Amino acid sequence: MIQVNNVYKNYNTKKTKIEVLKDVNLKIKEGEFISILGPSGSGKSTLLNLIGGLDLPNNGTVLVDDLEITRLGDKELANFRNKTVGFVFQFFNLLPRVSALENCILPLIYSSTPVTDKKARAQNVLKLVGLEKRFNHKPSELSGGEQQRVAIARAIVGDPKIILADEPTGNLDSKTGEEIMEIFLDLNKKGKTIIMVTHEETLAKKTHKIVKIKDGQIL
Repeated sequence: MIQVNNVYKNYNTKKTKIEVLKDVNLKIKEGEFISILGPSGSGKSTLLNLIGGLDLPNNGTVLVDDLEITRLGDKELANFRNKTVGFVFQFFNLLPRVSALENCILPLIYSSTPVTDKKARAQNVLKLVGLEKRFNHKPSELSGGEQQRVAIARAIVGDPKIILADEPTGNLDSKTGEEIMEIFLDLNKKGKTIIMVTHEETLAKKTHKIVKIKDGQIL
């Protein structure tokens, strides 16, 4: 389903060129739950961003369902991200002034789905992550774990094929982190392909495959 072929990623500063990824190759099957494990600065998040079309490589190709996303224009990439990929980040990235329900509806704004259906879909995914009593609460009125549940609901409201999670338990205590992990495992059982960046080997061991990365190369 996902192919990363001979990918290089560099960032240029005024003084030097920083090599983040070096000749990375990776294949992920549909329905797999993959964890990417490695130290800070190893290139984990960069690899995730390339798979999700949030960034482009300097060399190499990324294909998702035989679509070479590295050749897409900005509008096509935005459409790909909106329909194919759901993103979950370490810092939640929720809009602070609106409710959990409104945060969850956001990815559906540009879809042709009727307004009442958008609301119903958002309510359904919030119920799926255990937040049926928190529809009208703003992020400041929710715990860290509840905010991450909203972020997961927002990621899946558009029914994407792929979920990309970047340190989704990084800001949570171990018990809440385990609860969030159970949500991902359940989503995977329902057919979602999941790629999760993590520092936590105990969580990584619960996935189908661990991809270890160090100094921009897959070990």
